[in-house]
Amino acid sequence: MEYQVPVIVEPLDEGGYYAEYPILQGCHVEGKTYLQTLEYLEDVIRIHIEGRLKFGQPLPYNFLGCVDSGVGLNHTNPFSSS
Repeated sequence: MEYQVPVIVEPLDEGGYYAEYPILQGCHVEGKTYLQTLEYLEDVIRIHIEGRLKFGQPLPYNFLGCVDSGVGLNHTNPFSSS
């Protein structure tokens, strides 16, 4: 299954990025680049969802619907100067 999920991404003062998916508790990461941060977050969200499904735990009521397979995040960096 693929889940399209809205995430929060912010540049860090010390460099790099912070990203989170606040609907799933504990789904937050930091990375050196925007793309790396999103890739890390995709992994965390996927592992979280797989764990909930494996152990029969429900997904939050406000979790967005299925599309296809994997976790999909937008890889366009709005903080890029180009």
